[in-house]
Amino acid sequence: MGNFGNYFIFIMAFVAIIDRFIFRRKSVEILSIGDAVVKESAIAFPVSLRVKRSWVSNAQIEYWLQDLKNPSVVISGKTRPVDASKRGEREEYLLIDTKYLEPTKWDLKVTLTNGNCRL
Repeated sequence: MGNFGNYFIFIMAFVAIIDRFIFRRKSVEILSIGDAVVKESAIAFPVSLRVKRSWVSNAQIEYWLQDLKNPSVVISGKTRPVDASKRGEREEYLLIDTKYLEPTKWDLKVTLTNGNCRL
């Protein structure tokens, strides 16, 4: 039975290497998130991304603001795909409508999903 455990660990390591270097699911990464910029009726957060390959599948970026005084209050932005991105570094804006914001301290949370792998 102990031999089976060693084989299982070896197989899982091999699958992880295949996932990383052949399927390359982790092909988009967040470089930086800038300070908020007010644009008409929305607050925009500039996000710098690095796309490592020209074809990206199932990559999505989702974001939300959370009230620091009352953490149960959350304002979600629109989840959108990063599939159409070109290879290289780029910047895009994450928008939150100002009509939902109250004068309090907010915390921006950003999640990038590459394939089925959450970062």
